[in-house]
Amino acid sequence: MAYEPQVISIGPYHRGKDHSTVMEVHKKHCLIMLLDRNKEKTLKEYVEALEGLKEESLKYYSESQDQKNGEDQFVEMMLFDGCFVVELIRKSAMEEFRKENDHLLTHFILRTVMRDPLLIENQLPFFIVMKLFDMTKMSNEAHQNFMHMAINCFSIIMPGPCSKKIENHPSIKHLLGLLHDSCVSPPEAPKGVRPPSPEAPKGVNPPPPEAARGVRPPPPEAPKGVKPPHRRHRRE
Repeated sequence: MAYEPQVISIGPYHRGKDHSTVMEVHKKHCLIMLLDRNKEKTLKEYVEALEGLKEESLKYYSESQDQKNGEDQFVEMMLFDGCFVVELIRKSAMEEFRKENDHLLTHFILRTVMRDPLLIENQLPFFIVMKLFDMTKMSNEAHQNFMHMAINCFSIIMPGPCSKKIENHPSIKHLLGLLHDSCVSPPEAPKGVRPPSPEAPKGVNPPPPEAARGVRPPPPEAPKGVKPPHRRHRRE
């Protein structure tokens, strides 16, 4: 199916399916690495932060996922899946977080996993991913823009160039929406070059340019063989 992930499930729709169970180990490993790297935050703090966003997160899905999976399982899913996405993007962007023989960045993982987080039924609310990134941010990431990091990470599989001029993250619904907006943004005109004016509809003449103030436009030309009328001059 076009909407079904091949390797990893993100979000509740494909959670627990056979083809995605292998990657659950990598998700847990990502959470362990985050806890080990940033000892200022505890697991309880991450859980409490996501519990506070649970009700808003449920609005992003078509059915009551807390009744289907259980309230605790929904928060657990957001934590594991969100940490996986954050680590995938972070390690792709910043070499200092990569380790030798890093399981998350092997050729097999990158080749098979990169497309799954961009499927429409394989999404987390973007504010969940942003929250986890902000909570796990280290001092050397103070000036990092997570949206730009995400665009760089997934641009290798996009069909065309992506723009980084995406700043208003409250309008971004999920990771797929971020990549979509970055790829369809119109290119900016070079400095000093005006964009072309829209063409008038067929059969409609464009309006004449306005005359400069104090300058009369020239009279219309008379038809051939017809003398133009003499103008009467006012006596001073």
